[in-house]
Amino acid sequence: MVYNDLWAGREVANWAAKELKLKRVATIHDGSPYAEKLVRVFQENFKKFGGSIVSDEAISPTDTDMRPVLTKIATAKPEMIYSPTFVGATSYLIRQKKEIPGLEKTRLIGSDASMGAQLLEAAGKDVIGFEITSTALEAEAQGPKYKAMREKYKKMFGEYPIQGFHGNGYDAMMMAADAIKKVAVTEKDGTTYVPVKKLRDAIFATKNMDGVTGKITCDQYGDCGVYKFSVYAFTNDDPKSLDIGKNPKRVYPDKY
Repeated sequence: MVYNDLWAGREVANWAAKELKLKRVATIHDGSPYAEKLVRVFQENFKKFGGSIVSDEAISPTDTDMRPVLTKIATAKPEMIYSPTFVGATSYLIRQKKEIPGLEKTRLIGSDASMGAQLLEAAGKDVIGFEITSTALEAEAQGPKYKAMREKYKKMFGEYPIQGFHGNGYDAMMMAADAIKKVAVTEKDGTTYVPVKKLRDAIFATKNMDGVTGKITCDQYGDCGVYKFSVYAFTNDDPKSLDIGKNPKRVYPDKY
């Protein structure tokens, strides 16, 4: 239900090359399938758009001292660093980048892997201005059922959802539940089971499901997620201020 990384990497590259007019970009991944895949797709497409990857670096998810890798990157003089890493590594990159001569004006771009109140807690005041790329996540960008789900969640738990993919998770559960209802078999003795192949086929056959993230249709590969490329910038370091659309605030595009 979460959108394909192939779409995300391509759109980040398109934005960097065509909207920002950048030519020199460095990348950092943490070896995870998510981050490395995003970086490779980004690199491939950014080069197609006429840009150059001037530094291609890898870190460990448990690294805390990013100064060596940032210093190495600084020698290549990139205009932007694309690092779709998770909260821990991203917070150290945000805080330590400002210490490295030559990177003062270099843009650091993350991904929705670091979306959440935990990043504000970990990065502190240095998170202000930090940008992440994602599908559009604010309430206005979701499907017609989203606002009601969000209010029900707040009533139950005392706060709005604080993670970026809560709508996708909700839709995934509803899609699975609908498919199970269609294919589950109950024997005369009351035993109920779900044929695995029929369940898979029912999920893949999803068409125009009215989800909280929008209209959902699965393609032949099982990609079902709604994707609207957006860039967000954090405006406040208080974890309690997290309110997608306000903090972080969408800075691209102007309209959906």
